[in-house]
Amino acid sequence: MCQEFLQKAWDAKHRKDYAEAEANYLACLKCDPENAEALREQGLMYWGNFEKTVEAIALIEKSLALEDCADGHFFLAMVNQECDPAMSAAEFRKAIEAYELEGDATGLQGLAHCYYAELLAQEDKVIEAEEQFLQALRIDPENETIQRNNARFQKWLRENGKHPLASQDD
Repeated sequence: MCQEFLQKAWDAKHRKDYAEAEANYLACLKCDPENAEALREQGLMYWGNFEKTVEAIALIEKSLALEDCADGHFFLAMVNQECDPAMSAAEFRKAIEAYELEGDATGLQGLAHCYYAELLAQEDKVIEAEEQFLQALRIDPENETIQRNNARFQKWLRENGKHPLASQDD
């Protein structure tokens, strides 16, 4: 029964019927309050569609307490990027490590490296950022977000006279 609510929530979310999706996530959690996937997905929806960051963080943290998984760390990192970059960086590192252990069924591993690279660049850790962008491109070379963000990073390096080790061979 709970899986039916979860499926209905996904279907509603894909139709952009967020009120129905929320109702189905809540119904799923009513019959299974410890459904980590429902908690994580509801948290992600709250963040992405309702701008309820505090609620999203609480739901995703609860899901991680129930099921420690790469996607949970990735989504917690995404939600925290603007409000707590240090926590976001730590969660991206956990996601990257977990993807290496679990495999990457959802295709988010390359993006985890990419977004972690951006946080490193903001801290002026250009060598580490360059390494993370290279890893992101190795994992998912066709990903447009990774390509775009790496190009922006490379332009920033040139404009600011930065020379990470990986670029000194050019």
